[in-house]
Amino acid sequence: MLAFASGDMFGGGSFNIINFLYPGYVALAVGLPAQTAGLIIMIARVFDAVTDPVMGYLSDRLRVRYGTRRGSMVVAAPLIVLAMFLMFYPHSNPSETIRFWSVLLSYIFFYVVQTSVMIPYFSLSSEMTDDYTERARMTTLRMAFSIFASIVCVAVPGMIVSGFEGNTGYIAMSLIFGSAFMICVSVTAVFAKEGIPAPKKTDTFILRDFAKPFRVKQFRQYLGLFLCCQMTMAIMSALFFFYVDFYFCSEMTARGEDNMVGLLGAAIMFSMQIVALPVYLAMVRKTGKMAVYITGSLIWIAGAMVLLILPANASPVLLYLLAAVIGFGISGPGLIPHAIFGDVVDVGNLQFGARTAGMFSGIANLVNKLAQAFGLAAVMTVIGVAGFIEQDIREGAAKVVVQPESAQAAIVWLMVLAPLVCMSIGIFICTRYRLGKDEHAQVLSALEGGQAERETVLRSLSDPAYTDRSRVRMRVKRPNRVIYGAVYMLAYPPLKLMFRLKVDREKYRPPAGPFIVVANHISFMDFLLVMLAMYPRKLNAVAAQKFFFYRPLNKLLPMMGCIPKNLFDPDIRSIKGIKSVLNGGGRILLFPEGRCAVAGSYMGIHKSTGKLVKNLGVPVISCHIEGADTCMPLWRGGVKGMRFGRERVTLAELFSAEDTQSLSVDEINNAIDARLGGLDTPPPARPFRVLTARQLTAGLQNLLYYCPKCQRELTLETKGNIIRCTACGNTAEMDRTAKLTPGPGSD
Repeated sequence: MLAFASGDMFGGGSFNIINFLYPGYVALAVGLPAQTAGLIIMIARVFDAVTDPVMGYLSDRLRVRYGTRRGSMVVAAPLIVLAMFLMFYPHSNPSETIRFWSVLLSYIFFYVVQTSVMIPYFSLSSEMTDDYTERARMTTLRMAFSIFASIVCVAVPGMIVSGFEGNTGYIAMSLIFGSAFMICVSVTAVFAKEGIPAPKKTDTFILRDFAKPFRVKQFRQYLGLFLCCQMTMAIMSALFFFYVDFYFCSEMTARGEDNMVGLLGAAIMFSMQIVALPVYLAMVRKTGKMAVYITGSLIWIAGAMVLLILPANASPVLLYLLAAVIGFGISGPGLIPHAIFGDVVDVGNLQFGARTAGMFSGIANLVNKLAQAFGLAAVMTVIGVAGFIEQDIREGAAKVVVQPESAQAAIVWLMVLAPLVCMSIGIFICTRYRLGKDEHAQVLSALEGGQAERETVLRSLSDPAYTDRSRVRMRVKRPNRVIYGAVYMLAYPPLKLMFRLKVDREKYRPPAGPFIVVANHISFMDFLLVMLAMYPRKLNAVAAQKFFFYRPLNKLLPMMGCIPKNLFDPDIRSIKGIKSVLNGGGRILLFPEGRCAVAGSYMGIHKSTGKLVKNLGVPVISCHIEGADTCMPLWRGGVKGMRFGRERVTLAELFSAEDTQSLSVDEINNAIDARLGGLDTPPPARPFRVLTARQLTAGLQNLLYYCPKCQRELTLETKGNIIRCTACGNTAEMDRTAKLTPGPGSD
């Protein structure tokens, strides 16, 4: 594990040397304008991004004696020294064009070498182990090595550069760190052993294979999390020393004095990232990986916002404290994308039937570097447009020690907006990420299982309306007052206007204390109708467990106090939930039919209803719903087939607490059947009818599929208000009360 972790000292160290030192090197040592520096960065990173998936593809297929991924690392390790030397060679040709091409080509060469090392290295991280927690530990150790290298590579390179006359320090720095990086990569290449060897790939190259990772939802989410963090880090790193030298310590810089504020601030920032790693690792074990990302992002954003009120030329202690806070925040989002990469690769393995870690790593780096290329180019362009002054490298030219206020303001605002915008997007992605420890265990199990299990797990991971099919955790609470009230305010006006809702409370006297409401079930709007009729008294409704599996209902129903129940099976959990609500003085809503009537007719209650009512021993209120089946018939598709009409809800006392104890179970069942079936409810003065008389039969063929005249099935079709058999011509017409009348000569 130590041998593996040492490889990221090159990744983290070179990343910070480039991001912290390279923009200043191009603008102040080579003397290219800020816009030109941004263009060089953009072109080089676009080229690097394009080569990443190619390297990933080759990495999946390369097999040498050093293992799956380490062959290219062995070859590329010695080239790191040459690449670092060329990239920081202080070009001084008078021609700006020659300097431009020299810097660009050397930058591209460095990225070719870096890609040959880091793409196989990232892929190797998913093949060291398949254990969810072990991957988090391994990633934490790897990040500790990376951050340690980052601290060294923020402070020491600048010291080396400033310790030499002119620009010779850049050459010394590049050779020293190039050699150190070569040793670290060589250790990983020789001693890190794969724990999950991947089978050799021999299939033919197909260009569309590069798009395969995007078919995995979790990879797209991982990419978003990785991109948000890396983009923010790149922007803040590129601008950090500009911020310190030309804004926070502007007076010292103007006097030509050297200062260590920037180096110490960066060192503190990266040191706090190491300090935070054990804290975040403990959080991973207790709360999960996404909670770590969100927590760190919020700390990062809060710290960046302080930059707006941090005055120029203030005490460096303030900057050090702020750097510590930001560093603590950065550690979380920096850790998590690396920790979940192996989990995402496992999902890809499940979906495609083969490990393609190299392809996943290559595509991730392609998108990341493209975004960074255009992002950093845009940032450098913004400060250039804002008036940033580059160094004139002609002999005798004065050193740039002051930047205009417009450039200073642009630097400050960019350092604030980058984390605010990017990390807010990352937080949003976290709320949608569903590959936790339990889900990953299901993935590993499915990899060893059959095709049916694979498809089930994949669907649970990819379908946004499909969540974990395990039993819903029973944590019944009182309905949330705010949510309950908001639903009432939003639902009552349209139901009143569209359906002329009338609530008859003539025989209803609300009992004191807990009670049960029983209602018939004829449409999908029944819960809303009962809720509106009983308001402001709030009800804990018993609902089918399947509705707790679909978003956003899986969030809304618990807040409404709903109690899940398995359909057609005894459910002790539901009974316990009902009792806990009643014991706390609450009220329960039951639909004793247990299902919604497709045709709107009453289907009778289950015989165990009487036992439950008698056992609970609380008053019972009946709620008889009429007209909802014509306004929202299930055979028209429920909500999609909604029609204007009339509805009535009749509330009445059914049993007192004493009645539930004195009556037998059969008597209770018969009384509920009579009330909900409408046998003891007076008929309405006018029949319930819809107000629109067009397309009344649309969808009726979904319910009536059998012709009574020719006795054929699936031959019925609808048009307007007519339903017709295509085989024998038998017809019937529906009126606005939902009654069918046979046509001439029809049955």
